[in-house]
Amino acid sequence: MEVRFIEPTDISNLNKIGKLRADVWEDEGFLLPNVCTNGIWLDELDDIGKHWAVFENEEIIASARLTLHNSKEDIPHKEEFAPYDLPTILPYGFMSRLVVRKDFRGRGLARKLDSIRLEEAKKCGLKEVLILSVPKRMNAIRKLGFKGFGLSGVPADQMPDLAIHCYVMAYYFEK
Repeated sequence: MEVRFIEPTDISNLNKIGKLRADVWEDEGFLLPNVCTNGIWLDELDDIGKHWAVFENEEIIASARLTLHNSKEDIPHKEEFAPYDLPTILPYGFMSRLVVRKDFRGRGLARKLDSIRLEEAKKCGLKEVLILSVPKRMNAIRKLGFKGFGLSGVPADQMPDLAIHCYVMAYYFEK
């Protein structure tokens, strides 16, 4: 297995990532109908994001994204973070869209991708990293040093793309 950085201009691999996201999240029962286009789940942050993918025999089996932000106004999913007045420190990052194919789970791929994204955030000079965590990943996220704030400001039945209520968490780099 090999982890590679994927440029946002690499449309072929981004589409493969979008297909993996759609397949896995639909199978989990969390992806809402009509979110995907032709079985691919991409969004506006994919154009500006830093992406990493894990390859096995040239097939993408896991991926994750980090976006960088310099203003509170451009926080992704603003309504979900609103109850906690996040971010608190600029510049900040947003870790999202982690996906691991079911038959490759339990091998530390999520942890590896989380670590890569935090290392990149630190290298880029970010002070804070935000994440919306699904319940089953909360303990793993806490072990990385993230602080939990509580449930997002949007109930599961009002989410735009996922039918799951996420937890708001933040990581703070030492000053």
